[in-house]
Amino acid sequence: MESRGTGVHSGRRRAGIVGALVVAVVVGALGLAAPASAQRPADRLAGRASDHSWLIEGARWDACRPITYAVNTRHLRADAAGKRAYVAEVRWAVRQIRLASGLQLRYRGTTTAVPQRGVANPAGVDVLIAWARPGRDSSWLTERRYLGYGGAEAVGHRLRNGFVVMNADVAHRYPSRRYRGDRRAWNRRITTLHELSHAIGAGHAHGRSQVMYPTLAGQAYRFGAGDATIMRTLGADRSACS
Repeated sequence: MESRGTGVHSGRRRAGIVGALVVAVVVGALGLAAPASAQRPADRLAGRASDHSWLIEGARWDACRPITYAVNTRHLRADAAGKRAYVAEVRWAVRQIRLASGLQLRYRGTTTAVPQRGVANPAGVDVLIAWARPGRDSSWLTERRYLGYGGAEAVGHRLRNGFVVMNADVAHRYPSRRYRGDRRAWNRRITTLHELSHAIGAGHAHGRSQVMYPTLAGQAYRFGAGDATIMRTLGADRSACS
């Protein structure tokens, strides 16, 4: 049986033709003050460890091999240096997932492909990441109010065709700098981390202290206790690797 799961920071569930489609949407409440979780000591994770869910129940990537990903920056409103900064932010999100799960993600470079409903990723690309113009470039991103979608499909309990598609029309509004009291600087990074976590197999959380909370309002600025639990679970298969 094949199932498909997707994420857009705002949770909606739809029935798919085959299996279940889980959609997670980022509906941005921008310009709010940064939550206190941004300043918690590094050794304290916010929220409850039980506050997590699967994208598709029990489905994960093969933890014994690297998960490959490629990035498409074609539709971003940025010059070459600016696009490299976006790619660096993706790699920041990859690092957070690697540290939390133990999963190995390998960068395959840039691509011209854009995630589409019902279309497999290019050969050799497990997770396809792209910025798209709403209603123009991706059949996933049809409305301007959504900042991004992320998801994957599963055959049995093995994930494949992971994707992240983010809103190119609004991405340029968020400065590419580290957090210094300006929430906008982190909205873009946390959106990327949230949607990429969907592609890796994580579903939504209920608490605002978790990165996987369905909306951007009050979003955590790093993985909380529930996020950390699902990440460890997704990477648990590594214990069987030789």
